[in-house]
Amino acid sequence: MAKEPKVYTFSLKKKELFAVVAGILVTYIMVFILGYSLGKESVPPQSFEVSSTYEAPSEEKVVIGEGQEEAPPIVTEKTPKEEPSVNASSSREIPLEIPIKPIKQPASTSHPSYVRFFVQAAAFSKQKLALSLKKSLVEKGYKVEIIKVGQLYKVLVGPFSSEDEAKKVKRKLVRDEKIYGYIVKY
Repeated sequence: MAKEPKVYTFSLKKKELFAVVAGILVTYIMVFILGYSLGKESVPPQSFEVSSTYEAPSEEKVVIGEGQEEAPPIVTEKTPKEEPSVNASSSREIPLEIPIKPIKQPASTSHPSYVRFFVQAAAFSKQKLALSLKKSLVEKGYKVEIIKVGQLYKVLVGPFSSEDEAKKVKRKLVRDEKIYGYIVKY
């Protein structure tokens, strides 16, 4: 004989149901306000960079730079022609071929742009913690800087003149110090 599963019922009176719904609503509002205020404090608007290079399918780079008047071209692949369908209401798509022309970057006339790469080892809200990590890394032979961005003290290892150098040090930090940083530009 098959054993019947037990069925449990749960019932609430109107006042109890109202209290549960009000409690859930208050909790959601508090979580929203807390998340909004913490997000506003911890992420300054200039804390990350967006890549400005678009990799085109034809191995040509299309660079979106300042002062560019045109947007990069929209590319669609050429599809084989389809036989007309029996359904007359369906629309027929026409494939487009748009050649991609490389966009020349404007030559910098006033001053060369100097980019330095760093490995951001950590970011702390307390300066004391940032100084402690800096001291530890300096003792192990790393060149370290601390910068304050908003309410955070960022511990940066470097500077490096190329991204490859920064990647090597990042791997060394992971291997030797168990610090999983990431590469930033300043």
